[in-house]
Amino acid sequence: MAAIIKECGYKLEQWRKPINRHLKRLEKQLDQTIKAKAIAKRAKKPEQDINKLTARIIRLENQMKASRDHIKSREVYAHTRNIFCMSFDGEQAETKAFDFLLWAAGARGWSMTVRSDDADSINAYTQAGAVARKAYAPQYQRHQERRAYWQGMRNDPLAPHNRDVPTEQQLTSQLSAWMAELECYEQLQIAV
Repeated sequence: MAAIIKECGYKLEQWRKPINRHLKRLEKQLDQTIKAKAIAKRAKKPEQDINKLTARIIRLENQMKASRDHIKSREVYAHTRNIFCMSFDGEQAETKAFDFLLWAAGARGWSMTVRSDDADSINAYTQAGAVARKAYAPQYQRHQERRAYWQGMRNDPLAPHNRDVPTEQQLTSQLSAWMAELECYEQLQIAV
């Protein structure tokens, strides 16, 4: 489950990145506009110029609020730094959490085991897991294929991360051999 939560956290972080970049740009523009307004007031610019800067500040603050509201509207929070926590907010939180568990069981192969003395709840979860596995079978198959591909890449002996890295002593001896060859070559060139 930790790997599934981390995957969801990564996807949410990727979804938030362009919004956060937009927010940083707006914050920078807001800071510059506030400084420009302060300079305009000190320089006793016309009231019309100051009003334009004030309107720009209000517009930038509204855009920033809209971007933050857009992030909050997802009502799902997970980060790659905290792989044991995923939270759902809002009126549909329980439904979203259950849908997530069904997706985890069906599309990622989570076991969805329940520890309970109540036979009815165990039976309900077992049936839900079976339905999820059937509904998400194509996604699970793609997930398995991607895992096998990356596993093959990790185990590929020709991949750069699997090659033997020469030790410092091996590098020094190879350099010495090359220098000796170069010296012989230079002596031959001088003799000719």
